[in-house]
Amino acid sequence: MAWQDEVTSMFSGRKDGKLWNDLYRSNPVTFEEHLFQSRRDFTVNYVLSHSTPASTIIDVGCGAAPVVSRLLANDRDCIGLDYSFDMLRFSRDVLNQSQQHNTALLQADCQALPFPDNHFDIIVCLGVISYIQDYQPALKELYRIIKPDGTLIISFRNTYNPVLFDPIIGLKTFVKWLLRKHEDDNSVGRFLKFKAVRSDIEREGFEYLAHTSIGMGPFRWNGKPIFSHRRSIKFDRAIDRFLKSVHLHSSLGKWLSDVSLWIYRKPNNNL
Repeated sequence: MAWQDEVTSMFSGRKDGKLWNDLYRSNPVTFEEHLFQSRRDFTVNYVLSHSTPASTIIDVGCGAAPVVSRLLANDRDCIGLDYSFDMLRFSRDVLNQSQQHNTALLQADCQALPFPDNHFDIIVCLGVISYIQDYQPALKELYRIIKPDGTLIISFRNTYNPVLFDPIIGLKTFVKWLLRKHEDDNSVGRFLKFKAVRSDIEREGFEYLAHTSIGMGPFRWNGKPIFSHRRSIKFDRAIDRFLKSVHLHSSLGKWLSDVSLWIYRKPNNNL
């Protein structure tokens, strides 16, 4: 099965499409809800503080419009784009419920975006590159459509998080490393190594601005949670506060966090 077909199936209304939609529907109860709502909130706050109502904004891989709907509610125009028709249907339902009927929602492949060069001030791209077998063409497209001095906010799930928070997975990973049995993971929805992704992003010409880490934990034993969702959320917040208090959030957070979120700009070569 081609990765496009796998993504279409994965984000269909019959499978994970509804689950992704429901993640944003209420106050977080599960660790995953906490994780992805935190990612949404950081992104929305960053965009609001670095844009004006005149800014051109697009959410590439908008899902059920958690970011788009919040930006629209705060007087920002934002186009939502997704590969999955079912996710766009969820998006339309969310926007209709909040009376945001006229928002542009587009179905497209992020490896061939239907926009002219240098078009957007801000691009949001959360979690998308993990679902593309070869994400380099998508990075090229993001670079092409963003304006000089424009901002890219991009995230993915960190491959080191389950290794460091699950002793059994960590041991298995270490043994594979010793035996040289490690193989590159090209599966759809995979976790990624932040150093490799950062190198790939900067290869396209983007300049690094900032990084944030979201989701310290949860603690697991052979893939099974050790603590309740509520306690895992409390541990995450406590670890997050501690790392910030000792000024290690930026350095250690890159290794520990579940969601790795990076902010880049496209340099203005005309200056």
